[in-house]
Amino acid sequence: MTTTAQDARQDARQDTAPVDALGRLVHDDDLPAQVALCLRRVEDDLDAAGRGVADLAGLVVLAADVVTAAEAFDVVVERLAELDAHDVTVDLQRVPRLPLPGQLVALRPVPTTRTTHTTQTEQTTHTTKDAP
Repeated sequence: MTTTAQDARQDARQDTAPVDALGRLVHDDDLPAQVALCLRRVEDDLDAAGRGVADLAGLVVLAADVVTAAEAFDVVVERLAELDAHDVTVDLQRVPRLPLPGQLVALRPVPTTRTTHTTQTEQTTHTTKDAP
């Protein structure tokens, strides 16, 4: 089965990728700009739903290499601190490849599950794991 450019753009939209409204990659091979765009898209999606980044349980940083993942992680953590979203867990996940040529990173927001029960606050952890 051959992956077309349209298939790659669709895959990129499933996670928050550094793409424009048409699914085209923006900021080819520019990690800080790609991370910033991914975060902006997450923030915009949450704003549209009447929520904020602090309402997320976590963010998963997807990258094909460990160095890129670590650099992206640092940028994400800095931005979350600026937004006073200290309880959002950030995880790293190494993937075999990202859908678009030149794409260095994608973010996967992890929504909270709201309950009416009072729960004990859990300490957040930062982990690195490899995708199968």
